[in-house]
Amino acid sequence: MRRFFLYRKEDPTGMSSVGRVADGIEFDNGFVAMTWKKEYPSVTFFQSISTVEKLHSHNGKDPTQVVWIDSSNEDVVEKASKLKTAILEELQKEAEEEAVATIKEVVEFVESEIKTVVEKDTKITSDVTTLLDSKPLDG
Repeated sequence: MRRFFLYRKEDPTGMSSVGRVADGIEFDNGFVAMTWKKEYPSVTFFQSISTVEKLHSHNGKDPTQVVWIDSSNEDVVEKASKLKTAILEELQKEAEEEAVATIKEVVEFVESEIKTVVEKDTKITSDVTTLLDSKPLDG
């Protein structure tokens, strides 16, 4: 379902006025309901928007335009699908960035622990060497 209005630049009959002269809705099945913006408004129904255009252009003499307020359902579905894809791509990118950051933190932690173990091992080796150098071996 989508909304529209009729816009007239000229009124060749002198009966309709100019500007936004009617508001309407096109249903999903193609039928149209339209209400006139006159002093005494009425509601009319048509089988299609093309019927509205033919009848209210006065056989092409009046440049009446159908101005769509809403996109067609297909447009809305397509836009929603594109938006969903963009959001999922952004979430995927954010998840990948978070995963990379987490992996970097883990690598930094592991490197720090390895450095600590190596420093302790070096200290132990140094202490053992000093101890062995200071005491003769029994034998």
